[in-house]
Amino acid sequence: MQHPAGRGCRRFADAEGAVVKVPDKKSGESTSTAVPHVRMRPVRLRASWLASVPYKTFAYSDAEWQKIKNILAHLDIDADAMTIGDLWWAQACLLLVDRELQLSHAAAALVAEPRRPLREQLQGLAAEFLGLVEFYKQGAPGALTPWQEAAEIREALKQARGFRATLDNTLTFSFSPHREEVSKPLALLIAHAQRLHDRLMAEGSQSSANARSAHWEYWDWLSLLWQAITAGKTPRLRERGLNSFLLTCSGPVFPDETSKSTINDFLRKAGKRT
Repeated sequence: MQHPAGRGCRRFADAEGAVVKVPDKKSGESTSTAVPHVRMRPVRLRASWLASVPYKTFAYSDAEWQKIKNILAHLDIDADAMTIGDLWWAQACLLLVDRELQLSHAAAALVAEPRRPLREQLQGLAAEFLGLVEFYKQGAPGALTPWQEAAEIREALKQARGFRATLDNTLTFSFSPHREEVSKPLALLIAHAQRLHDRLMAEGSQSSANARSAHWEYWDWLSLLWQAITAGKTPRLRERGLNSFLLTCSGPVFPDETSKSTINDFLRKAGKRT
């Protein structure tokens, strides 16, 4: 199913998932299998179109979780006690087209209510990106590369500019009291489409809908999470811990793609700073 980004996104962000029971620590109930059930994830197919991806499940083993806890313990953070905004990453979908606004919105969602255990939310984030990979393996139907989409916009701009020229230069229309009502909004529409065209051309020919981009985007969200939960810690500890955090969280999720070299490559190219 596909939706315009500005209209269908809230449906995805507010989509009802399966109920997750909060483990009762007092009764000795384990927290190791708490996985939030997010049934759909909005993914960008074009600049203004989204699709839903299949739902996957994921849970860290106790040994894997202990490694994550150890990394945070070096910064005096109790991972078992930490809570963050429920489905914080999904709240950014309303601003999916603008990446900077998306990340800013997600940062606010990290500290919003209701809050859920960090372990649960990390597992939910991983589950959604595993679903995203499955979607890409299916061919990501409807996805275009930025240049392909820009070509569609160029064709539409030719027609829009032709109509505007006719509107402005034809004697019959010049006497119509409604000419200005059409001409001015049309000029704004053309200018907006041209800006979108130029941005897409700058992005290049590679489609965002591919398996490689899935784990890179996953690391992007993990980096944002790290920045939020380590705020106030010394820059040296944060910088040193980010690499280990990405490596440890991602290893069980993307074992074939995750290594010290790939994480270092991501951090270098993404220009991540803590």
